[in-house]
Amino acid sequence: MVVKAIYEDGVLKPKSRLPFKEHEEVEVEVRSTAAPSEGPEDPQGFVGFIKDGIEGMPIAAHHDKFVDQDQYAHLKAYLRGLISSPGWGELEREAQLRRFVQACKSARPDFEDLWEDMDRLPKVWSNAFDYCTRAIARERA
Repeated sequence: MVVKAIYEDGVLKPKSRLPFKEHEEVEVEVRSTAAPSEGPEDPQGFVGFIKDGIEGMPIAAHHDKFVDQDQYAHLKAYLRGLISSPGWGELEREAQLRRFVQACKSARPDFEDLWEDMDRLPKVWSNAFDYCTRAIARERA
């Protein structure tokens, strides 16, 4: 069961009535639906990489290409397809990441320059994967 709640005064308060008896013990898994706010954008993270670039890499053009062609949506679409494929949930994260990279490169060979720049900083692929995973989870909530 997924329940929307508000955290207030140190207590989670459900937004709707729950089907439990008073004082019934339950188990709760909590995830924030807000975008992470861990301080300034990591310049080597996926979004920071696309927005600001990294010294020595011509990323400004990549950002325009991403925005113009709504590539954020494309990356999420590639990941959605993978998530719904048989056996995806049994794969280790690193295997999922490798498949994500392969899917992106196969789907958009015209972005070869961007993929090459991202390959130079493996953390960027990992952050792209995490970014898309969080975005898909927020959409499903």
